[in-house]
Amino acid sequence: MPDSEDLGSAHGSVTIDVGRALANLAAVRRSSASTVGALNTFGRSAIIAGGALVGVGAAIGGVFALAVKKTADLERQISYIKGITGIQGAAVDVLRQKIIDLGQSSAYTAQEVAVGFTELAKGGATVTQIVGGMGDAMITLGQASDISLDKAATVLISISSTFRLAADQSAHIADIIQGAANASIVSVEDLSVSMKYAG
Repeated sequence: MPDSEDLGSAHGSVTIDVGRALANLAAVRRSSASTVGALNTFGRSAIIAGGALVGVGAAIGGVFALAVKKTADLERQISYIKGITGIQGAAVDVLRQKIIDLGQSSAYTAQEVAVGFTELAKGGATVTQIVGGMGDAMITLGQASDISLDKAATVLISISSTFRLAADQSAHIADIIQGAANASIVSVEDLSVSMKYAG
């Protein structure tokens, strides 16, 4: 090691203002506590908001899932009608639109209208007859009698076939059936059963 040199000595005093140091420390603690409190508040708010967003997301997802299911159910019912009648292409689009229109303008859903149309098709009605007025007559009869559309369709088909009436007379048939049911204590369904034996 090289020889060390004497640099001399220094004398002085260090004064520590304990009061000020403690005051500064307290200010730092308050600032930290304030920051921690703000972060805690933000964290709780974020958790609440996140929970709300999850709830909203679940609700939207549920509505979307329901809409997809209803659409699939309607398309399945339209497929039944296609199978019964053999329609294809543009005729299917016309049928679908008629079902949707009646579902929006009546007391029945599009699915209920499609079920009624299926019954009309099973009874021998063509899609042209159904879309051309028989479907509207079914709705009129169903609403006026407060019965399901599959029952209204069955009544229309039953009376039309019993008396060999043309499908274009279905609106008139629905009016007569409803008038007869209203004028008596017999329901539309009972009247339909009675008419089978009259024919």
